[in-house]
Amino acid sequence: MNLTHLFESPTKPESVQMPCPHCVAELSLDPVARISDASGLERLFAGDLNTVICEGCLGVVQFEPPLLIEGSFAAIRPLLFVPLQVLENPQNLDYLSALGKETRVCHSMDELVRMVSVELLLVRQRQSR
Repeated sequence: MNLTHLFESPTKPESVQMPCPHCVAELSLDPVARISDASGLERLFAGDLNTVICEGCLGVVQFEPPLLIEGSFAAIRPLLFVPLQVLENPQNLDYLSALGKETRVCHSMDELVRMVSVELLLVRQRQSR
């Protein structure tokens, strides 16, 4: 997976085909690679972003592609989730090293949710002063 293509291309990420880890049925998911509005954050906090329910076994399957949160809509810094396996591609390391210092990078979805929560709390605190 190439981060430059994923985040700088105007086209939507390609649909992902993968087997269900529970029953091996074929699953299809249109991944979200960018959050640029409040509804995307709501889906992130609800835990249903990039999630599909298998029709074969009714299991919940979470797909974790790289995810960019464009923070300007919520007055927070940009946040980027990059799974560790994506770092195996040298082009992705070049992409990450070229990011501005403003963009914060994390490597787990739990960490991303915590980072967004902290950023939003800091915004509220600044606004209440």
